[in-house]
Amino acid sequence: MHCFLCLGSLILGLTAWILPVVNFTHQPVTESRTMPLFPLISMGACALSLCLLILFCNCLVGAKDWPALMDVSRAMSSISALLLGVTLILNVTALFFYYRKKV
Repeated sequence: MHCFLCLGSLILGLTAWILPVVNFTHQPVTESRTMPLFPLISMGACALSLCLLILFCNCLVGAKDWPALMDVSRAMSSISALLLGVTLILNVTALFFYYRKKV
């Protein structure tokens, strides 16, 4: 179960980063009506990824695997901050360019 939580978190985290980049590079900004939906989906994927990381920690606590929890806690907190920061920057940038060209 632990590996599925980590794998799901990785896939959702990559989805959170790939969606704004693909949307930003492949669609004409002035013609897209669905462009503002992609940052919302991206932020949802980021939130689900962080939720899976929390569930992973909960599984380790439930198994009373304290050494494993101590091993992964620093990396998970750093990766969570990086995931959230990059996702916010990508989505804010995509929305900024969308609304700047629309006006």
